[in-house]
Amino acid sequence: MGSEGLMDLDPYTELKIADKNGWRTESKQPVVGHEGANTAFGMARIQAYCDQIAAFIDLIEGKPSLVGKAADGRAGVEACIGILTSSAERRWVEFAK
Repeated sequence: MGSEGLMDLDPYTELKIADKNGWRTESKQPVVGHEGANTAFGMARIQAYCDQIAAFIDLIEGKPSLVGKAADGRAGVEACIGILTSSAERRWVEFAK
């Protein structure tokens, strides 16, 4: 939520953005059904995690991998800290380039 817009992410279906022009859907994914605890984390949903672990193991074993680098992780953490700081202190937060 910001002063000029809003983002609504339903991790099971859509990412929606709202601004002065109203709501729009930015992206959609196929609906993944889950009727109960036994199907909520079935392979259709858990495959991304399996792929991440496999890529991480490739890195450990010295194989080529498309996994993000440490700098990518640091940038994500920096963005989250910036969001929290901006909200708590009610000010713009600048990031180093």
